[in-house]
Amino acid sequence: LNISKYLINEKENKKLKYIVILPPEKFCIHLKDYIKEIKNNSEIIYWDQKRSLRWKFPFFIIDAKLYYFLLKRKIGVFFCPYIDPPLLPGINVISTIHDTTPIDVKDYFQNLKFFKRSLYSIRLLLTLYTSSLILTVSNSSKERLISIYSKHFLKLKSKLKNIKVIPNGVYLNRSKKDNFGNKILEKYNLQNENYFLYVGDRRPHKNIESVINLINNYNKKFNKNFKLILAGSNSYKNFKLLSIIKNHKSFVIEIVNPTDLELDYLYKECVALCFLSLSEGFGIPILEAALRGKKIIANKIPIFKEIAPPESLLIDTQDFQKNLYEINAYLNSKCFPSKKYVKKKWSWENSASLLSKILLTIINSSENN
Repeated sequence: LNISKYLINEKENKKLKYIVILPPEKFCIHLKDYIKEIKNNSEIIYWDQKRSLRWKFPFFIIDAKLYYFLLKRKIGVFFCPYIDPPLLPGINVISTIHDTTPIDVKDYFQNLKFFKRSLYSIRLLLTLYTSSLILTVSNSSKERLISIYSKHFLKLKSKLKNIKVIPNGVYLNRSKKDNFGNKILEKYNLQNENYFLYVGDRRPHKNIESVINLINNYNKKFNKNFKLILAGSNSYKNFKLLSIIKNHKSFVIEIVNPTDLELDYLYKECVALCFLSLSEGFGIPILEAALRGKKIIANKIPIFKEIAPPESLLIDTQDFQKNLYEINAYLNSKCFPSKKYVKKKWSWENSASLLSKILLTIINSSENN
């Protein structure tokens, strides 16, 4: 939503015209602000059904109605922000592959693991073959795709090398009310608490169990009483994690689906963000914490080496005892991320500008041919 908003409203480029295809209007209530911001510079179409699971399965990837609509409008580029676009012969399709986590993390799926992993792999391969251009959100994701597919699928080699990186951005959303932050802390009974913060959902690759164990052991080792706040959606039913959270209620606090403003103050008041994910395409919580000048403790994986500010602490989650001393030294240091650096480097405007140039190149090339 963010990148398309800046792309559509880009004032420098008047050549590109946009049609935005959204779900049925009754499902777009949460998009009212987004729609308001783009309506003057795009044509908004409410489709007759939700995207749902359509196109994910190899035998459902042809959407005849959508295809006819795009051909009739003489669409130059169909931009899909997901991994699974429909099959659209003769139309330039740009697809976005954020990561390869379902392949890389063994326990990503809780049931029917082999079937779901195989289906995902097939769908990913179809996307690589049928898309005119692939986007990723990081160099780490690009290199991972190259390492997985370039050796065994020679026809994909040039396409993989031509993958374009359009990174995510970050923005600061704050209330103008001076007492809003205090109300948030009161709402969750956090006025006198020191806490670590995790932001995200409950899927297995998020490695929340390790976050809980790390904070629990740190408290015991250094006689501390830090809380751990798990902020985000709990719609994914990770039953093993639910049991672990229940057994650590003394210091684990769940805040389900906080608003953007609530999340802002949770970041603002935390001791540090603790993000030990096993695999990510990007890792926006790291930038959100850094934009507020907060300390960051993250897993030492390629993507976090790529995006985390130099002032972050990247740890090897296999060596907890060493980590405890590293964390203690880090928390007692005067090492904080630079807000200006983060804001300048990771902006939605910059990413939208990169994408705009790619779209123009494709359209100009099509017109010349």
